[in-house]
Amino acid sequence: ELLVGISKRLHAGMSSIVAAHSGAQPREAMEDLLAF
Repeated sequence: ELLVGISKRLHAGMSSIVAAHSGAQPREAMEDLLAF
């Protein structure tokens, strides 16, 4: 249950980060995601 919630949050976070950093490289977006 907890892992499913985390997985959904990660997918949503990644989508929003990629949208916010449309010009950024994927590695930078992943670093921002992991910073949370």
